[in-house]
Amino acid sequence: MNKTLPTIIAIIIVIAIIVVSWITGIFVITPDVGPLSESIGPSPALESSTIVKSIAHSSLGNYLTDGMDRTLYVYGKDESLKSSCEGECAQKWIPYYVVNSEGLGQRDDNLIKRINVLRRTDGSYQYAYGEKPLYYYYQDKQPKDINGNGLNEFWSIVLIEQQN
Repeated sequence: MNKTLPTIIAIIIVIAIIVVSWITGIFVITPDVGPLSESIGPSPALESSTIVKSIAHSSLGNYLTDGMDRTLYVYGKDESLKSSCEGECAQKWIPYYVVNSEGLGQRDDNLIKRINVLRRTDGSYQYAYGEKPLYYYYQDKQPKDINGNGLNEFWSIVLIEQQN
């Protein structure tokens, strides 16, 4: 019995730490948003030429995706190189994070020339197309899904003009 009491106390302490961390925001539990969301986030293996690319949609035309064909969105309420999507918003509209702000390498491609990096209020970095921060939509389950296009009249895919 004397050996089980320290074990029980240790378990209670661990549970208390987890609960307090969760309440204070140190430990964040996010909803399960499917297999695509598991791979969303910083992508250190991507080359600078695959940070963004243009893919074709049969009726909408060419639009912007990351190097793995995951659709990227912009938010109409964002200001120049400043994200206004934080907290609960950023759980549904996941910022396209940058691993570091060291630069993007060679910028020969017409799309990559338009990519910028901004610093978010939490200190992380996010890619922007021109001056608009880029996001994923949590309901896009497969590459090329565009489920967030036109939502709330402020979210849209980034249409790209055909290069001649």
